Amino acid sequence: MDPITIGAAVSAIGSLLGGISGFLGANSQAKALRAQAQQERAVAGVNAQVALDQGDHTVATAATQAAANGGGIDGSSIDVLNSMAQRSAFNARSAIYSGNVAAQNALYNAKVTSAQGTNGLISSVVSAAAATAGGFAASAQAKKILDIQKGLSNLSGGGMLGAMPGLGIPDSRF
Repeated sequence: MDPITIGAAVSAIGSLLGGISGFLGANSQAKALRAQAQQERAVAGVNAQVALDQGDHTVATAATQAAANGGGIDGSSIDVLNSMAQRSAFNARSAIYSGNVAAQNALYNAKVTSAQGTNGLISSVVSAAAATAGGFAASAQAKKILDIQKGLSNLSGGGMLGAMPGLGIPDSRF
């Protein structure tokens, strides 16, 4: 095997190894992003529960203070307590929504990263094929040039081919 073909083969192998490495790295990153999405949803659930617990505590504290002050729980006091409970539920829903948005973003990034890894692998295969084909073509061209140089060397060195009147080369055998 000539040096040109060997160089092309080494280039092709390097291209393939780079593509495979990029593909595997992208898949690992995509897996981590999918795990992050699950984590975002879990954290959102915890944050929602915390918001509900805080709301319940606030409402209970306000009701207890109203009763302790002798005001009872009626009219505007009930409206205030209902408003606090609604705010607590809103905070819980907001926490869940934010977690779902973060999870969807992580899943989208996982898909993009995975696609980039696949595209890199495909690109490396095409690049390896191009390097191999280019190496074979360059090798064939170099061989053809050597054959032509040998032929010209034979013409000038002993006239073994005989007369070539079309090229202005006389028959040197006489």
